[in-house]
Amino acid sequence: MPTPKRLPFRQRLLDYLLQVSLIIVGLVIATSVDRCNGARKDDRRLQAYYAAIIQDLEAERVSNVMNLADVNKDLADLEAAIRLFGLTDPDSLQSGLQRMNGVLNKGVFRTFSPTTFDVMVNTGDVNLVEDIELRALLASVFAFRNNVLRPDLQAYDRQVLATVESLSDRIDPACITTMRSAYTCIHDPKAIARSGVPELVVLATVARSRRFHLQVAQEEVLAAVERVGEAIAGG
Repeated sequence: MPTPKRLPFRQRLLDYLLQVSLIIVGLVIATSVDRCNGARKDDRRLQAYYAAIIQDLEAERVSNVMNLADVNKDLADLEAAIRLFGLTDPDSLQSGLQRMNGVLNKGVFRTFSPTTFDVMVNTGDVNLVEDIELRALLASVFAFRNNVLRPDLQAYDRQVLATVESLSDRIDPACITTMRSAYTCIHDPKAIARSGVPELVVLATVARSRRFHLQVAQEEVLAAVERVGEAIAGG
């Protein structure tokens, strides 16, 4: 049997380079496909996050509306009580007590459950939001919620309790807790009319601060809703 001739070195080198090139091209194609599949998965996950964030923002907007209504009513009652307690007639003092009781007996309900953005931060998925401005806006909205609105609510509740305690030497505490508005609830009506109730002024100041922060929060929430909506439409 004749021995087959070996291909020239140049031909063998070209064949080898061709094989290597085909392998490299195959790897590049496979990597590109894998990256495309990963990018699609990331995009789907981000869109799901955006949908959940919109729900969180809507819940936040509704809570802010309700809390703004509460604090506005509290301020109206406090301002009326401060004015009425400055008068001397029994009817005014009784009306002032009634308006004051409307504030001191009304609790404020608000939850601060973890949000979708909190989950994204904890899992590292926040990096899926490549729009740095949008990421910063969402971080600001939810940080303000946790670091300002929650302490505001706690501070307001503490001030309400402190006001009730401070008034106990001039107004029968039972009249406050039972929502009674009888003139006899006030131990020294003339002293109340003469000096007013400075505790209500302090509580009104805390309420105004809380209202301002709620207004700021609401503006940021509405801006975030608009930006996330744009991101969903663009995605």
